[in-house]
Amino acid sequence: MGKAKEVIGYLSGPVDGPAVYAKWKAGEALDYFGTSYLSQFLTVVRDRGARPVIVTYNDQPDSRIEVDDAVFYNIRRFEYPGLGYHRDVIQRIRRSADVMIDEGAATVVMTESSPYWFAARKMGRRGTKLLPALHGQLWSTHRAKRLTHRILEWFNGRWFFRPFVRQTIVASDAIARQVEQITERLRPQPQVFLPTYDPAAFAAIPAPVRGPSEPFRILVAGRIEADKGVFDMIAAGQWMKRRGLDFEFHFCGEGTALAAAKHEAAEVDLSNQFVFHGFCKRDELITMFGRSHAVAVPTRSELEEGFAMIVAEAVLAGRPVVTSRVCPALAYVRPAAVEVPPDDVAAYAAAFERLMTDRDFYDAKVAATRQCQAQFYDPANSYGAKLAEALDALG
Repeated sequence: MGKAKEVIGYLSGPVDGPAVYAKWKAGEALDYFGTSYLSQFLTVVRDRGARPVIVTYNDQPDSRIEVDDAVFYNIRRFEYPGLGYHRDVIQRIRRSADVMIDEGAATVVMTESSPYWFAARKMGRRGTKLLPALHGQLWSTHRAKRLTHRILEWFNGRWFFRPFVRQTIVASDAIARQVEQITERLRPQPQVFLPTYDPAAFAAIPAPVRGPSEPFRILVAGRIEADKGVFDMIAAGQWMKRRGLDFEFHFCGEGTALAAAKHEAAEVDLSNQFVFHGFCKRDELITMFGRSHAVAVPTRSELEEGFAMIVAEAVLAGRPVVTSRVCPALAYVRPAAVEVPPDDVAAYAAAFERLMTDRDFYDAKVAATRQCQAQFYDPANSYGAKLAEALDALG
Protein backbone atom coordinates (compact mmCIF):
# COMPACT_ATOMS: atom_id res chain seq x y z
CA MET A 1 0.00 0.00 0.00
CA GLY A 2 1.48 3.35 -1.09
CA LYS A 3 2.26 6.21 1.21
CA ALA A 4 -0.65 8.62 1.62
CA LYS A 5 -0.19 11.97 -0.07
CA GLU A 6 0.53 15.02 2.02
CA VAL A 7 -2.58 17.21 2.33
CA ILE A 8 -2.13 20.95 1.82
CA GLY A 9 -5.13 23.11 2.61
CA TYR A 10 -6.09 26.45 1.11
CA LEU A 11 -8.54 28.98 2.52
CA SER A 12 -9.61 30.92 -0.54
CA GLY A 13 -12.08 33.71 -1.24
CA PRO A 14 -15.43 33.98 -3.04
CA VAL A 15 -14.45 31.97 -6.12
CA ASP A 16 -15.84 28.89 -7.87
CA GLY A 17 -13.13 26.43 -6.90
CA PRO A 18 -14.11 23.50 -9.16
CA ALA A 19 -14.44 25.85 -12.15
CA VAL A 20 -10.95 27.25 -11.57
CA TYR A 21 -9.64 23.70 -11.21
CA ALA A 22 -11.22 22.64 -14.51
CA LYS A 23 -9.60 25.58 -16.35
CA TRP A 24 -6.26 24.91 -14.65
CA LYS A 25 -6.33 21.20 -15.50
CA ALA A 26 -7.14 21.96 -19.14
CA GLY A 27 -4.42 24.61 -19.33
CA GLU A 28 -6.98 27.25 -20.27
CA ALA A 29 -7.05 30.90 -19.25
CA LEU A 30 -9.77 32.04 -16.89
CA ASP A 31 -12.56 34.24 -18.20
CA TYR A 32 -11.45 37.20 -16.12
CA PHE A 33 -8.31 39.22 -16.72
CA GLY A 34 -5.37 39.01 -14.36
CA THR A 35 -3.35 36.50 -12.41
CA SER A 36 -5.02 33.53 -10.67
CA TYR A 37 -3.56 32.77 -7.27
CA LEU A 38 -5.64 29.62 -6.82
CA SER A 39 -4.29 28.25 -10.12
CA GLN A 40 -0.74 28.91 -8.95
CA PHE A 41 -1.47 27.13 -5.67
CA LEU A 42 -2.73 24.09 -7.58
CA THR A 43 0.47 24.00 -9.62
CA VAL A 44 2.64 24.17 -6.50
CA VAL A 45 0.67 21.36 -4.82
CA ARG A 46 0.87 19.17 -7.93
CA ASP A 47 4.62 19.71 -8.20
CA ARG A 48 5.01 18.62 -4.56
CA GLY A 49 2.99 15.45 -5.14
CA ALA A 50 0.47 16.57 -2.54
CA ARG A 51 -3.34 16.60 -2.39
CA PRO A 52 -5.21 19.92 -2.22
CA VAL A 53 -8.15 20.63 0.05
CA ILE A 54 -9.68 24.00 -0.77
CA VAL A 55 -12.30 25.99 1.11
CA THR A 56 -14.09 28.81 -0.67
CA TYR A 57 -16.62 31.31 0.60
CA ASN A 58 -19.36 32.45 -1.75
CA ASP A 59 -23.13 32.84 -1.73
CA GLN A 60 -23.81 29.28 -2.90
CA PRO A 61 -25.02 26.57 -0.49
CA ASP A 62 -22.55 24.60 1.61
CA SER A 63 -20.99 21.78 -0.39
CA ARG A 64 -18.18 19.23 -0.59
CA ILE A 65 -17.03 18.21 -4.08
CA GLU A 66 -14.25 15.80 -5.00
CA VAL A 67 -12.53 16.25 -8.37
CA ASP A 68 -9.70 13.80 -9.08
CA ASP A 69 -7.71 13.89 -5.83
CA ALA A 70 -8.72 17.47 -4.99
CA VAL A 71 -11.44 18.29 -2.47
CA PHE A 72 -13.45 21.51 -2.63
CA TYR A 73 -15.60 22.81 0.18
CA ASN A 74 -17.80 25.85 -0.03
CA ILE A 75 -18.95 27.52 3.16
CA ARG A 76 -21.75 29.89 2.34
CA ARG A 77 -21.14 33.52 3.16
CA PHE A 78 -23.96 35.82 4.21
CA GLU A 79 -23.99 39.59 3.87
CA TYR A 80 -25.36 40.34 7.31
CA PRO A 81 -25.39 43.96 8.47
CA GLY A 82 -23.38 45.29 11.38
CA LEU A 83 -22.10 42.83 13.95
CA GLY A 84 -23.76 39.96 12.12
CA TYR A 85 -21.21 40.29 9.33
CA HIS A 86 -18.28 39.94 11.72
CA ARG A 87 -19.87 37.01 13.53
CA ASP A 88 -20.36 35.24 10.18
CA VAL A 89 -16.69 35.77 9.23
CA ILE A 90 -15.46 34.30 12.53
CA GLN A 91 -17.82 31.33 12.24
CA ARG A 92 -16.63 30.61 8.70
CA ILE A 93 -13.00 30.64 9.78
CA ARG A 94 -13.72 28.29 12.67
CA ARG A 95 -15.65 25.93 10.39
CA SER A 96 -12.77 26.04 7.93
CA ALA A 97 -10.37 25.05 10.70
CA ASP A 98 -12.59 22.05 11.50
CA VAL A 99 -12.58 21.05 7.82
CA MET A 100 -8.80 21.15 7.63
CA ILE A 101 -8.40 19.14 10.83
CA ASP A 102 -10.92 16.53 9.62
CA GLU A 103 -9.17 16.27 6.22
CA GLY A 104 -5.78 15.81 7.87
CA ALA A 105 -4.11 18.89 6.37
CA ALA A 106 -0.44 19.06 7.35
CA THR A 107 -0.15 22.66 6.16
CA VAL A 108 -2.82 25.28 5.48
CA VAL A 109 -2.29 28.32 3.27
CA MET A 110 -4.57 31.04 4.58
CA THR A 111 -5.60 33.80 2.19
CA GLU A 112 -9.05 34.60 3.59
CA SER A 113 -8.97 35.13 7.34
CA SER A 114 -8.28 38.82 7.87
CA PRO A 115 -8.95 40.54 10.21
CA TYR A 116 -9.81 37.54 12.40
CA TRP A 117 -6.74 35.36 11.98
CA PHE A 118 -6.89 34.33 15.63
CA ALA A 119 -10.16 32.46 14.97
CA ALA A 120 -8.09 29.78 13.19
CA ARG A 121 -5.72 29.15 16.10
CA LYS A 122 -7.29 25.72 16.71
CA MET A 123 -5.30 24.40 13.74
CA GLY A 124 -2.04 25.69 15.17
CA ARG A 125 -2.77 24.10 18.54
CA ARG A 126 -3.31 20.77 16.75
CA GLY A 127 0.11 21.02 15.11
CA THR A 128 -0.99 22.15 11.65
CA LYS A 129 1.59 24.34 9.93
CA LEU A 130 -0.02 27.68 9.13
CA LEU A 131 1.10 29.82 6.22
CA PRO A 132 -0.73 33.16 5.92
CA ALA A 133 -0.74 34.61 2.42
CA LEU A 134 -1.91 38.18 2.94
CA HIS A 135 -3.45 40.01 0.00
CA GLY A 136 -4.75 43.00 1.98
CA GLN A 137 -3.43 45.27 4.68
CA LEU A 138 -4.41 44.53 8.26
CA TRP A 139 -5.54 48.13 8.77
CA SER A 140 -5.61 51.39 6.83
CA THR A 141 -2.33 53.25 7.20
CA HIS A 142 -3.82 56.52 5.99
CA ARG A 143 -6.30 57.11 8.78
CA ALA A 144 -6.05 57.07 12.55
CA LYS A 145 -6.12 53.50 13.83
CA ARG A 146 -9.45 52.78 15.50
CA LEU A 147 -9.74 51.06 18.86
CA THR A 148 -11.18 47.97 17.18
CA HIS A 149 -8.09 47.69 14.99
CA ARG A 150 -5.83 47.99 18.02
CA ILE A 151 -7.73 45.21 19.77
CA LEU A 152 -7.61 42.97 16.70
CA GLU A 153 -3.91 43.73 16.29
CA TRP A 154 -3.30 42.49 19.84
CA PHE A 155 -5.36 39.32 19.41
CA ASN A 156 -3.86 38.47 16.00
CA GLY A 157 -0.33 39.06 17.19
CA ARG A 158 -0.60 37.36 20.59
CA TRP A 159 -2.95 34.50 19.73
CA PHE A 160 -2.01 33.69 16.14
CA PHE A 161 1.09 35.10 14.48
CA ARG A 162 3.55 34.89 17.37
CA PRO A 163 2.77 31.36 18.59
CA PHE A 164 1.91 29.62 15.31
CA VAL A 165 3.36 31.40 12.27
CA ARG A 166 6.88 30.80 10.98
CA GLN A 167 6.46 31.73 7.32
CA THR A 168 4.36 34.47 5.71
CA ILE A 169 3.99 35.71 2.16
CA VAL A 170 2.44 39.09 1.41
CA ALA A 171 1.29 41.11 -1.59
CA SER A 172 3.34 44.25 -0.86
CA ASP A 173 5.99 45.78 1.35
CA ALA A 174 3.23 47.75 3.09
CA ILE A 175 1.65 44.52 4.36
CA ALA A 176 5.05 43.14 5.35
CA ARG A 177 5.65 46.13 7.61
CA GLN A 178 2.32 45.59 9.36
CA VAL A 179 2.99 41.89 9.93
CA GLU A 180 6.40 42.70 11.39
CA GLN A 181 4.78 45.29 13.66
CA ILE A 182 2.34 42.85 15.27
CA THR A 183 4.72 39.88 15.45
CA GLU A 184 7.88 41.64 16.66
CA ARG A 185 10.03 38.52 16.36
CA LEU A 186 8.74 36.79 13.21
CA ARG A 187 11.72 35.39 11.34
CA PRO A 188 12.35 35.16 8.51
CA GLN A 189 10.70 38.36 7.40
CA PRO A 190 7.55 38.13 5.26
CA GLN A 191 8.32 37.50 1.59
CA VAL A 192 6.66 39.74 -0.99
CA PHE A 193 5.03 38.28 -4.09
CA LEU A 194 3.86 40.29 -7.08
CA PRO A 195 1.10 39.72 -9.62
CA THR A 196 2.85 38.17 -12.61
CA TYR A 197 1.70 37.81 -16.19
CA ASP A 198 2.46 36.23 -19.54
CA PRO A 199 3.78 38.92 -21.91
CA ALA A 200 1.54 37.47 -24.60
CA ALA A 201 -1.49 38.72 -22.66
CA PHE A 202 -0.54 42.32 -23.49
CA ALA A 203 1.01 41.81 -26.92
CA ALA A 204 -2.16 42.78 -28.79
CA ILE A 205 -2.63 46.09 -26.96
CA PRO A 206 -1.50 48.99 -29.17
CA ALA A 207 0.42 51.99 -27.91
CA PRO A 208 -1.91 54.83 -26.85
CA VAL A 209 -2.77 57.21 -29.67
CA ARG A 210 -5.13 60.15 -29.41
CA GLY A 211 -6.62 61.63 -32.54
CA PRO A 212 -7.26 65.38 -32.85
CA SER A 213 -11.02 65.05 -32.27
CA GLU A 214 -10.88 62.07 -29.93
CA PRO A 215 -11.77 62.33 -26.23
CA PHE A 216 -9.20 61.41 -23.60
CA ARG A 217 -10.36 58.04 -22.28
CA ILE A 218 -9.71 57.08 -18.67
CA LEU A 219 -10.19 53.43 -17.72
CA VAL A 220 -11.30 52.44 -14.22
CA ALA A 221 -11.41 48.66 -13.70
CA GLY A 222 -12.55 46.80 -10.60
CA ARG A 223 -15.40 46.82 -8.12
CA ILE A 224 -17.82 49.74 -8.41
CA GLU A 225 -17.92 50.85 -4.79
CA ALA A 226 -17.80 54.13 -2.89
CA ASP A 227 -14.52 53.15 -1.21
CA LYS A 228 -13.06 52.36 -4.62
CA GLY A 229 -13.56 56.01 -5.55
CA VAL A 230 -16.35 55.92 -8.13
CA PHE A 231 -18.07 59.01 -6.70
CA ASP A 232 -14.75 60.83 -6.47
CA MET A 233 -14.33 60.27 -10.19
CA ILE A 234 -17.79 61.70 -10.87
CA ALA A 235 -16.87 64.77 -8.82
CA ALA A 236 -13.59 65.05 -10.74
CA GLY A 237 -15.56 64.76 -13.97
CA GLN A 238 -17.70 67.74 -12.99
CA TRP A 239 -14.54 69.79 -12.44
CA MET A 240 -13.11 68.67 -15.78
CA LYS A 241 -16.32 69.47 -17.63
CA ARG A 242 -16.36 72.99 -16.19
CA ARG A 243 -12.82 73.36 -17.55
CA GLY A 244 -14.06 72.49 -21.02
CA LEU A 245 -12.01 69.29 -21.29
CA ASP A 246 -12.94 66.51 -23.72
CA PHE A 247 -12.88 63.23 -21.79
CA GLU A 248 -14.61 59.94 -21.09
CA PHE A 249 -14.46 57.63 -18.08
CA HIS A 250 -14.97 53.94 -18.84
CA PHE A 251 -15.75 51.67 -15.87
CA CYS A 252 -15.28 47.91 -16.15
CA GLY A 253 -16.72 46.05 -13.20
CA GLU A 254 -19.72 45.48 -11.00
CA GLY A 255 -20.49 46.37 -7.41
CA THR A 256 -23.03 47.57 -4.90
CA ALA A 257 -22.62 51.21 -5.93
CA LEU A 258 -23.15 50.66 -9.66
CA ALA A 259 -26.79 51.79 -9.81
CA ALA A 260 -26.13 54.79 -7.56
CA ALA A 261 -23.10 55.80 -9.63
CA LYS A 262 -25.11 55.71 -12.86
CA HIS A 263 -27.80 57.81 -11.22
CA GLU A 264 -25.28 60.31 -9.86
CA ALA A 265 -23.59 60.69 -13.25
CA ALA A 266 -26.96 61.37 -14.86
CA GLU A 267 -27.94 63.85 -12.13
CA VAL A 268 -24.86 65.99 -12.80
CA ASP A 269 -25.23 65.72 -16.60
CA LEU A 270 -22.26 63.42 -17.15
CA SER A 271 -24.03 60.45 -18.73
CA ASN A 272 -22.18 60.96 -22.01
CA GLN A 273 -18.81 61.12 -20.27
CA PHE A 274 -19.31 58.21 -17.84
CA VAL A 275 -19.76 54.80 -19.45
CA PHE A 276 -20.38 51.73 -17.28
CA HIS A 277 -19.64 48.47 -19.09
CA GLY A 278 -20.29 46.02 -16.25
CA PHE A 279 -18.08 42.97 -15.85
CA CYS A 280 -15.56 42.72 -18.69
CA LYS A 281 -14.12 39.38 -19.68
CA ARG A 282 -10.46 39.00 -20.60
CA ASP A 283 -10.80 39.93 -24.29
CA GLU A 284 -13.15 42.80 -23.51
CA LEU A 285 -10.77 44.32 -20.98
CA ILE A 286 -7.86 44.02 -23.42
CA THR A 287 -9.96 46.00 -25.90
CA MET A 288 -10.70 48.62 -23.25
CA PHE A 289 -7.00 48.96 -22.45
CA GLY A 290 -6.32 49.48 -26.15
CA ARG A 291 -8.89 52.28 -26.40
CA SER A 292 -7.80 54.06 -23.22
CA HIS A 293 -5.17 56.75 -22.75
CA ALA A 294 -4.72 56.44 -18.98
CA VAL A 295 -5.90 54.33 -16.05
CA ALA A 296 -7.26 55.65 -12.76
CA VAL A 297 -7.12 53.72 -9.48
CA PRO A 298 -8.89 56.08 -7.03
CA THR A 299 -9.13 53.78 -3.99
CA ARG A 300 -10.08 55.78 -0.90
CA SER A 301 -8.17 55.85 2.37
CA GLU A 302 -10.78 53.90 4.35
CA LEU A 303 -10.00 50.74 2.36
CA GLU A 304 -7.13 48.46 3.40
CA GLU A 305 -5.78 47.98 -0.13
CA GLY A 306 -3.12 45.29 -0.36
CA PHE A 307 -1.65 45.99 -3.79
CA ALA A 308 -4.19 46.82 -6.56
CA MET A 309 -3.30 44.58 -9.51
CA ILE A 310 -4.87 46.99 -11.99
CA VAL A 311 -1.92 49.32 -11.33
CA ALA A 312 0.48 46.67 -12.61
CA GLU A 313 -1.82 45.85 -15.53
CA ALA A 314 -1.96 49.51 -16.52
CA VAL A 315 1.81 49.80 -16.94
CA LEU A 316 1.97 46.44 -18.73
CA ALA A 317 -0.59 47.88 -21.15
CA GLY A 318 1.62 50.95 -21.62
CA ARG A 319 -0.81 53.32 -19.91
CA PRO A 320 0.07 55.91 -17.26
CA VAL A 321 -1.78 55.38 -14.00
CA VAL A 322 -3.24 58.03 -11.70
CA THR A 323 -3.48 56.89 -8.10
CA SER A 324 -2.52 57.67 -4.51
CA ARG A 325 -0.33 56.06 -1.88
CA VAL A 326 -3.43 54.23 -0.62
CA CYS A 327 -2.49 51.68 -3.30
CA PRO A 328 0.80 50.01 -2.28
CA ALA A 329 1.36 49.16 -5.95
CA LEU A 330 2.30 52.80 -6.51
CA ALA A 331 5.73 52.12 -4.98
CA TYR A 332 6.47 49.62 -7.76
CA VAL A 333 5.45 51.81 -10.72
CA ARG A 334 6.15 55.35 -9.53
CA PRO A 335 7.99 56.54 -12.69
CA ALA A 336 4.91 55.70 -14.79
CA ALA A 337 2.37 57.07 -12.32
CA VAL A 338 0.91 60.43 -11.43
CA GLU A 339 0.58 60.44 -7.65
CA VAL A 340 -2.17 62.44 -5.98
CA PRO A 341 -3.03 62.86 -2.28
CA PRO A 342 -5.54 60.30 -0.98
CA ASP A 343 -9.22 61.22 -1.45
CA ASP A 344 -8.33 64.54 -3.16
CA VAL A 345 -10.86 65.03 -5.96
CA ALA A 346 -9.32 68.27 -7.23
CA ALA A 347 -5.88 66.64 -7.41
CA TYR A 348 -7.26 63.76 -9.46
CA ALA A 349 -8.91 66.19 -11.87
CA ALA A 350 -5.71 68.24 -12.16
CA ALA A 351 -3.68 65.09 -12.84
CA PHE A 352 -6.02 64.07 -15.65
CA GLU A 353 -5.88 67.57 -17.11
CA ARG A 354 -2.09 67.57 -17.14
CA LEU A 355 -1.97 64.21 -18.91
CA MET A 356 -4.45 65.56 -21.45
CA THR A 357 -2.81 68.91 -22.12
CA ASP A 358 0.94 68.44 -21.49
CA ARG A 359 2.08 66.20 -24.32
CA ASP A 360 5.70 65.94 -23.18
CA PHE A 361 4.61 64.94 -19.68
CA TYR A 362 2.20 62.34 -21.05
CA ASP A 363 4.77 60.86 -23.44
CA ALA A 364 7.33 60.63 -20.63
CA LYS A 365 4.88 58.72 -18.45
CA VAL A 366 4.05 56.35 -21.31
CA ALA A 367 7.75 55.73 -21.93
CA ALA A 368 8.31 55.09 -18.22
CA THR A 369 5.82 52.22 -18.24
CA ARG A 370 8.41 50.13 -20.08
CA GLN A 371 10.96 50.38 -17.27
CA CYS A 372 8.38 49.13 -14.75
CA GLN A 373 7.25 46.03 -16.64
CA ALA A 374 9.98 43.40 -16.12
CA GLN A 375 9.16 42.77 -12.44
CA PHE A 376 5.62 41.69 -13.37
CA TYR A 377 6.88 39.26 -16.02
CA ASP A 378 9.48 37.61 -13.77
CA PRO A 379 8.31 34.16 -12.56
CA ALA A 380 10.66 34.43 -9.57
CA ASN A 381 8.40 37.19 -8.18
CA SER A 382 5.20 35.19 -8.58
CA TYR A 383 2.84 34.01 -5.89
CA GLY A 384 3.58 30.42 -6.83
CA ALA A 385 7.35 30.87 -6.51
CA LYS A 386 7.12 32.54 -3.10
CA LEU A 387 4.57 29.98 -1.92
CA ALA A 388 6.82 27.08 -2.94
CA GLU A 389 9.78 28.65 -1.12
CA ALA A 390 7.72 29.12 2.05
CA LEU A 391 6.41 25.55 1.97
CA ASP A 392 9.95 24.22 1.53
CA ALA A 393 11.08 26.28 4.52
CA LEU A 394 8.27 24.87 6.66
CA GLY A 395 9.36 21.35 5.75
